[in-house]
Amino acid sequence: MDNGNFKLIYSYPRKQTLDDGILIDVSAQAKESRFKVPVAVSANLYRGYVYHQKDSKGKGNPSKVGFTTSS
Repeated sequence: MDNGNFKLIYSYPRKQTLDDGILIDVSAQAKESRFKVPVAVSANLYRGYVYHQKDSKGKGNPSKVGFTTSS
């Protein structure tokens, strides 16, 4: 791709970053907060600050996601 000002030398499409695990798609959870566009966060952010609320059996429930802050 060349738009006259720069020449693109590399691209990393969103789908590929999701497939590679670099980004985590949280669009379903974002819709609960009225987001109307796809939302993804870095795997590092997801592992460090996003948690799965526990169900009655103590298992993580990916449909119930919350955010925590570090201390």
